Amino acid sequence: MSTTTNPRFAGGSPRAARELLRWCLRTEWRAIAAAAALTTLWQLALVSLPLSIQRALDDGLVAADRAAVLRWSGVIVGTGLLAWLTQHAGQHLDYMAGAKIITWLRRRLSAHLLTLDARTAAAFGRGDLQARNSHDVDLIWIWVGGTTALPHLVIGLGTVVVAVWLLHPPLALLCLGCVAAVLGTNVVFGRVLGARSGALAAAQGRRADVVDELVGAALTVKGAGAEQAMVRAHHARSAEVTREALAVTRAGAGWSAVSSFVPLLAVALGVAAGAPAVAAGTMTVGGLAAFASWMLMLTATSTTLSVRLSQRAQAVEAAARIAEILHTGPAVQSTAPSHAGTDAHTPSARKGVRNPPDRVRVGGGRSGPVVEAVGLTVADGGRAVLGPVDFRVESGVFAVVTGPVAAGKSTLLRVLVRLREPTAGQVRYRGLELREIGLTRLRELVTLVPQRPVLVSGTVADNLTLGLDDPPGPAELRAVLRAAAVLDEVEALPGGLDAPVGEGGDTLSGGQRRRVALARALLRRPDVLLLDDVTSAVDEATEERVLAGVREWLGDATVIAVSHRPAVLRRADQVIAIGRADG
Repeated sequence: MSTTTNPRFAGGSPRAARELLRWCLRTEWRAIAAAAALTTLWQLALVSLPLSIQRALDDGLVAADRAAVLRWSGVIVGTGLLAWLTQHAGQHLDYMAGAKIITWLRRRLSAHLLTLDARTAAAFGRGDLQARNSHDVDLIWIWVGGTTALPHLVIGLGTVVVAVWLLHPPLALLCLGCVAAVLGTNVVFGRVLGARSGALAAAQGRRADVVDELVGAALTVKGAGAEQAMVRAHHARSAEVTREALAVTRAGAGWSAVSSFVPLLAVALGVAAGAPAVAAGTMTVGGLAAFASWMLMLTATSTTLSVRLSQRAQAVEAAARIAEILHTGPAVQSTAPSHAGTDAHTPSARKGVRNPPDRVRVGGGRSGPVVEAVGLTVADGGRAVLGPVDFRVESGVFAVVTGPVAAGKSTLLRVLVRLREPTAGQVRYRGLELREIGLTRLRELVTLVPQRPVLVSGTVADNLTLGLDDPPGPAELRAVLRAAAVLDEVEALPGGLDAPVGEGGDTLSGGQRRRVALARALLRRPDVLLLDDVTSAVDEATEERVLAGVREWLGDATVIAVSHRPAVLRRADQVIAIGRADG
């Protein structure tokens, strides 16, 4: 299925939420329709049981006809077997459809999150994003499971009312009053529960942010003696979640209690009204028993309907939060059209690198600048972060960017790979303005190793081959680790290439994480490699090995590195000095 954002999900409004829910159902509508049909048969089988009980009592027990008792008992057993089969098959289809929908929704949401730049994603908070991709998606799954129940619940209510009307019209009026009271209760409590569920989801997101900060910064805050402040912040957010959870529980409990009490009251009134009819001979004993059974069934159906409607209220709130993310676009958009083919000098089909659909023809040949900046300026909130900067880097050059702290060196590298957009000026790659190159293609050609790279949970090999359609074998992985001067350290780990790196690579040191990330970038053999202070955490001898390995591995590719280290500056073919940003 496509992972392109649907333009109809216009933000986190209730309308967008309902459209998202309808769109979810449409993806598996055949299975959902089949499940609804089967569960409707199940409901009709249940509704018919009191009729069989009535006939068994009136035609069998009251008339002392043993054959009638056996005959209707067999009908009851057969009806029960039919109910079991249809319920089992319907619930199986319902679960499978829900699982497929939620798998798709998580894949879609995750794929969209990967398109967001760090600044846009940070506006939500990591914990909040995790809550939306887990708790909110789970609420939608629960709602999908209940959607197939709505047809058979409504049909069941209607069939019970008709059956009671045929049995004794005054009692049917009692049933209608019961249904009206339950529906009115659902409207009132549904609105309350929906609002409380939204507040609970928001509180859970805020607590998840605090938990993420507490876990991620545990070592730092302990070293500064500030752990108690973070623990108090966590307790405050947890107390907020508890208050909102209790509010949801109170609303749900009140809803269920009232919805259950109304039908039971109707049963009591119905039995009181039906007893004189039995005494007068206008209703049979079996008929009164059937009425009591139907009213108990009405109680269960009304209660289940209330639960399903409450789940829908929660699902709408969850879908609104998810739709808000799907509607949020990245600050950096891929505006280039798709083109077929590349020039001979571009790395069009290197081993393991996926050939993207937005392939472009880049001009300029081998001569001339590979990267050129003209009047490049980046501002944030009116404050200059970088520039204006002008430079050209020729093909095969090792260029080093230097400058004081806060001069915008890291920002410059992010602009070159379009993780940040310039406020003014232009940046060209082999003659094309960066916006003319699709993002996928640009990031295949120009690869950034950031100052704080991210490793995913898994092994060293998993991280090296992440995203490669045709991953290389162990020999090439060891070769690239040798080029990054980290092979000996990896092989010293239990398992070597198969050693787990932990969440975020926390089993490795900072220097090891950077060099593994460097090896991952080298494996893709980019045309331009951007290094953000990658060697700052290693000794000079290791740094020399890293620089020599990068040049040997990439050959005549262009390297642009941010660094003040003497060993890096000695190897520089070109130094790009940028000044301090204002402010």
